[in-house]
Amino acid sequence: MLTEAAKKEVDSKGKPTKPTIVGTAKEINIHRDTLYSWLKDFNVDFKEIIDRIPTTSYESDEYPSPTYLIGESLVGEGNEVAHIDLMIGDKNGPIGQAFANGIANLSAGHTPLLAVIRPNLPPKPHTLIIPKVTVKNMEDTGKIFGPAQAAVAKAIADSAEEGIIPLSKLDEWVIICSVFIHPQASDYRKIYQYNYGATKMALQRALRKYPSLEKIIYDKDRAKHPIMGFKVPRLWRPPYLQISLDAPSLEGAKKVIEALPGSDRIIIEVGT
Repeated sequence: MLTEAAKKEVDSKGKPTKPTIVGTAKEINIHRDTLYSWLKDFNVDFKEIIDRIPTTSYESDEYPSPTYLIGESLVGEGNEVAHIDLMIGDKNGPIGQAFANGIANLSAGHTPLLAVIRPNLPPKPHTLIIPKVTVKNMEDTGKIFGPAQAAVAKAIADSAEEGIIPLSKLDEWVIICSVFIHPQASDYRKIYQYNYGATKMALQRALRKYPSLEKIIYDKDRAKHPIMGFKVPRLWRPPYLQISLDAPSLEGAKKVIEALPGSDRIIIEVGT
């Protein structure tokens, strides 16, 4: 049943795509949270359903779209916490254009710099580091041009060595890496370690296209943003709407039923 519903969702869109939990739930006229419960209760992996449904790409082999991947990661704690946002893609695409613009168009306090493992040794793909926080003095500059620069470069080089980044793309891709360094960060070792881990994780996430739509939908109403300081409550399982059909005629009962919205959270009581 789920596979057929997923196929209907894909067919209804009329373009190459993959089924989603939300769309599949709509096809069988249930709430998405109900479908989540079914998958959990019957130990069904929705990815297995996705894999059963072939998708055809209409992208031209002669003119393929340029690679455009985005990754993010937060690692560490305290003033040395690392937050990496990065983009990775083809030199001849929008990422390559942004890379060139970043080097050519300087901004006071946010001067971009190439990642280097040590002076005169950049990793591949070439990576442009953009400071998120305004660099105001030479102390701030030392943190960016020291442990942060080395950490990002080492993470890129290790990712290439470990096969996270395809070797065939080392000279075709470029990376833009936005780096957060707190003005009061002081421990260079932590700055290095946290930014190394965050860069590597952001790379992996970008190349895996993390997160999936299913994860976003599942977590978006459960997550709490650490800076906002409070959690927006949501009623997960909406209460059932119970309707008693005390209409004296069958035609009257039919009209009531036809007017009801499609939902699996409605109980119809007959014969009270």
